[in-house]
Amino acid sequence: MQRVEFLNDIHINIVQAINMVMKFPKRQIHFFEEIRKRNIEKPKDYELMLSYGFLRYYEITHIIQGEDLANTGILDVVKIYDEILEIRPNDWFVRLLKILLYIKLPQKMRKEEDFKTTIRWMLEAQSKSIKKESYFILPYVYYSEYWYEKKDMALAKKYLDDGLKQVPLKPINYLYFNPHIFIPIKEFYYCLYRSEDFELAKSIKTISSIYFPLESKAMNQFSNSIL
Repeated sequence: MQRVEFLNDIHINIVQAINMVMKFPKRQIHFFEEIRKRNIEKPKDYELMLSYGFLRYYEITHIIQGEDLANTGILDVVKIYDEILEIRPNDWFVRLLKILLYIKLPQKMRKEEDFKTTIRWMLEAQSKSIKKESYFILPYVYYSEYWYEKKDMALAKKYLDDGLKQVPLKPINYLYFNPHIFIPIKEFYYCLYRSEDFELAKSIKTISSIYFPLESKAMNQFSNSIL
């Protein structure tokens, strides 16, 4: 495997810029049209493609959830990410964005084999990286949720346990990106809690406390009397 592109300043700057734009509705239309126009003019520009894909993902999922996503252009964003991967096949971050998108979709809309292949590629890339990053925990948690949805509790627990063994136990500190990557973990936790799967819920609570100490405060307060 060639050098893998993990999370870097380009990625964080793009996420930060789009987060800021989404806070100001009057700017969104102009910004979206500008990015769309530039993307057409330079169809193979990495940063433009990534900006356009993440903006479309954020724009759609910020407003629409669940089954209603079937009536949006959300799957076009997957195509954008795949086009980026044709240019930059060793991009771990773009694969992470694909997984975040797939998690938002109802199961029937997911490309299941692509989902599994993508996460496995990420896990393999991480295992070969000399430098271990705290955000390497993410594929483990997202894959655990996949196996939980498949009712394979052994594999769901295995990936959580493996993540805690393989990944440095320190917070993920990306102010503008943390909400995007933590929300699926929080939603997984509440799903476990509602289903009374308390053993897995404890593992998610532990992971949340370590890697997202600020974002998980409300969740931990909610569960302290239960778990």
